[in-house]
Amino acid sequence: MKTLRIKEILCVAVLLLFVLAMIGQKGRVSDASAAEVGKAVSAAAGLEQLEVRGGKAFQKEFGLDPQQFDGGYYAASDDVMEVRELLVVRLKDSGDASSLLDALRQRVERRIVLFEGYAAEQTALLKSYKLIQRGNFVLFAVCDTPSDAVRAFRAAL
Repeated sequence: MKTLRIKEILCVAVLLLFVLAMIGQKGRVSDASAAEVGKAVSAAAGLEQLEVRGGKAFQKEFGLDPQQFDGGYYAASDDVMEVRELLVVRLKDSGDASSLLDALRQRVERRIVLFEGYAAEQTALLKSYKLIQRGNFVLFAVCDTPSDAVRAFRAAL
């Protein structure tokens, strides 16, 4: 009976440590550059064929000033029917993510409306997009293998 109680306490302690470790990882600040992370994610997700674009394209596509961030990697195609794209942003401060996350969600919603009804493959890709923040980085990926993009993103940080 006493050993059962000790095992219960140990299980609760291990679970608590796991939860605290996960919370700590979410707010972790990385020194990696957005370009390094973007290249790693691009290779892992099979997006090397996309054209890497500069700050003006970022501003045009997302309506946000690239100067408010600490670096970015944006890759997309010139083809209007190609929805695959990759964005990795390094934030100046982790709290600066809300406007970026909102803009990215709105972009996906607008693009789904554009493609729904006649472009099933593009709509499916848009609906399976990944948008995550980890510490001072944000990942936005529309691709065939979004889970590969997420894994590469986490590993690159």
